[in-house]
Amino acid sequence: MSSQDPNDGFRDEPEGEGEIPNNDRREEALRRVKVPGTLLQLFGAVCIAWNVMTGALSLISPQSIINPYFDFIEDLQRNNPPDKQQKLPPRDEAIKSQQVQGPIGAVIFIIVGVVAFIGGSKMKSLSGYGWAMAGSIVTIFPGLCCCCFPLLPGIWSLVVLLNQDVKRSF
Repeated sequence: MSSQDPNDGFRDEPEGEGEIPNNDRREEALRRVKVPGTLLQLFGAVCIAWNVMTGALSLISPQSIINPYFDFIEDLQRNNPPDKQQKLPPRDEAIKSQQVQGPIGAVIFIIVGVVAFIGGSKMKSLSGYGWAMAGSIVTIFPGLCCCCFPLLPGIWSLVVLLNQDVKRSF
């Protein structure tokens, strides 16, 4: 016989004063994970949709991505003296590079979006702690988005997932 409780600290009835019953603890954990889990799902869905679009665009029409970028850089440098201007690679090389690098990057970020979406789903249902942690962590990596949007759901969900009551509810 093991001295460890088979219920792992969960009981249907409170043992003493201050103890929260198992069902109430689970309901509280579900309440805590609802919003950050939904934000993880939202980030995952947006990441998937955006990268499917940019990956397809990189294959079909890479010049539609490269030409506006080159035009923007050239407009910025128009007032600089020639010796201070940034040397850009030839447009044709950049377009060929975009045809290769664009879809590869898109596939990587689609995988990140899938992990974030699954992590948010598992977090909201309290069914997969590892997936929830993975989804939270991948949203924090720099470079996943051009802004700080993924930091909010990533850090928030990590804080919630590291809470002992939430951990026990998984």
